[in-house]
Amino acid sequence: MSDPISEEEKLELGALLARVSAARDFPTNTDGASRHVQLAAECLAAGGRYAMFEDDPAAIASSMLATVAALYETRTELARLKTPSPPSQEGTT
Repeated sequence: MSDPISEEEKLELGALLARVSAARDFPTNTDGASRHVQLAAECLAAGGRYAMFEDDPAAIASSMLATVAALYETRTELARLKTPSPPSQEGTT
């Protein structure tokens, strides 16, 4: 059995839950995998257990990996969009 969630951890989890709620814009910026991971995290943050970790670990692992892949891909795309393009060399010859 795991240790109970400390008061400090409860505060941190509460802040993260608020951050998730503020960022979520269903269905615009969510998908099935991210909603699945959010549900699991909310269960754990409330001090409960999430049965799929034992009953169907491949399903929750798939959702977690899809969510992390989407996060990494989005960060890469944002970095690309934030990088200034070099000036066009058209018509300079």
